[in-house]
Amino acid sequence: MTHALRPFERDVITRLCASVLGARTLDRLLGEAEVVDLDHTGMGYFLTLRHPDLPADRHVASTPFLLGESGDVCVGFVVFLQDRELTLDCHNLGTQDWVPLTVRELALEIRISADA
Repeated sequence: MTHALRPFERDVITRLCASVLGARTLDRLLGEAEVVDLDHTGMGYFLTLRHPDLPADRHVASTPFLLGESGDVCVGFVVFLQDRELTLDCHNLGTQDWVPLTVRELALEIRISADA
């Protein structure tokens, strides 16, 4: 599957996983991980990566509370780690009841939410 990580996805994964994975593992992950699934849900998407350096144990990374914004689109992020896989959950936080299928193509500005 050839869904290269977008710059904002790299930023989000780095910010959310730095304390769990460490710099060396993050560098290897972002450079070598295999994308195994991309599932658009209508309310966002799940992007799953596989890499042997990822932990087998379950970890959920959701802090800092990150927002991605572009125009009317506002999304939040959570990372799930387990079984040598990382799943990035990008979900709707905006006023619309959907996230466009092209959300990965948007120039999302990532920031830490003041509401966290």
